[in-house]
Order: sequence, then structure tokens, then C-alpha cells
Amino acid sequence: MTPLERFLERLEGVQRNGANGGFTAKCPHHDDRHASLSIGVGRDGRVLLKCWTGCSFEEIVGATGLEPSDVFERDEPIRGRGATPTIHRATVQPLHCAARSSSTRVRSGSR
Repeated sequence: MTPLERFLERLEGVQRNGANGGFTAKCPHHDDRHASLSIGVGRDGRVLLKCWTGCSFEEIVGATGLEPSDVFERDEPIRGRGATPTIHRATVQPLHCAARSSSTRVRSGSR
């Protein structure tokens, strides 16, 4: 079962959103009369959540009885109680690096 399937089965009012391939549902954290929760999947397999009334990721996931780590792809299935999941993390690479020498002079004011 994927993290998305695991999460969706715990929600009410789930509907596929044709515009972006995601889903909408009633937010489990607050008394939701209309579907205010948008659900998608990131490129790395993690579940993406946005409650339009302002509930946080932790509040939404916690209200379903899941842990935040339950909505991330794992390298391998967890076996046994107390096992620690391996979560994929993005590597951040700098886009630009600038260096300044001590001989650089900065002018201020007008010419």
C-alpha cells in the first residue's frame, strides 16, 4: 500500500481532482462541511497536504491516527513494532556562490 492510499483510506468525502491529478477531501482535523483539504503526491512519493482553513500538516496527519513518517515513501517495508522507517530526503545544492576579496572597494553615495 502506498503512503497516498494509506492516507486516503482514513478520510471522508474523497474525490479525485481532475485538474491536477490530486484529490480533495474533508479535513479530519476540524469540523469540515465542504472538502477543504487538497491532497497530492510529490515527485519523491511523499503526500502533499494543504488545508484551506489553515490546519497544519502535523494536525491533519495526527487526526487520521497516522504518524508524519507514514505519509513518506520508504526504502523498504517496516517490519515489526518499533522499526524506524527510512525517509527519502532531498539534497540541497547551492545555485550560486559569490566570493569577495579584501581589496574590493564599495562606493556609496552618488558620483
